[in-house]
Amino acid sequence: MENIFRFLGLGCIAVVVLISLYMHWLVNKKADQAAKQVGNFVVRGSAARMVLVILAAIFLVATQVV
Repeated sequence: MENIFRFLGLGCIAVVVLISLYMHWLVNKKADQAAKQVGNFVVRGSAARMVLVILAAIFLVATQVV
């Protein structure tokens, strides 16, 4: 069970990194063209990252990695 929580925690961290990289690319690439759409994605992406970081912390604390 401990390995499952460790895997979930590390998976959450990996998804946060991927979302962050995609948001950075999107803002640099398309901010001029569709500012409202990019802004909405950034807000949703930030909320998703916050939830994933909280879940990662819970999973990693459950495995006593942190």
